[in-house]
Amino acid sequence: MTTTLQKIVLDDALSVQSRHHLQHWLSGNTTGGKRLKAGLPKDWKIGDKTGTNQTDTNDIGVIWPPNRAPVLMSAYLADSKASRQVNETRYCCDWRYGTKPRCLVPVLPLIHYSSKQK
Repeated sequence: MTTTLQKIVLDDALSVQSRHHLQHWLSGNTTGGKRLKAGLPKDWKIGDKTGTNQTDTNDIGVIWPPNRAPVLMSAYLADSKASRQVNETRYCCDWRYGTKPRCLVPVLPLIHYSSKQK
């Protein structure tokens, strides 16, 4: 999923106009405030897409730190027995320590550092 996200959000799989529309839509997402978005410094931009059902909580996104290449991240939690409130916060990562986030997730989320400055 992270590779596909790279291709459609940062690379040239879409036209420039379509890529900008997608980036705008992802950046306008309001459902992931307690997930990947929650631990980001205020000056970092994120565009993400969440997914939720009874036992699964997911979030994928592109994070744009200032003056650095984008970071792509995919986090999936499946078959959880925890409450929805607990699952909502499992992807909160603290990025203050540089490019390796400290996450509350008990499993390591898939993180890809893009080599492109877009």
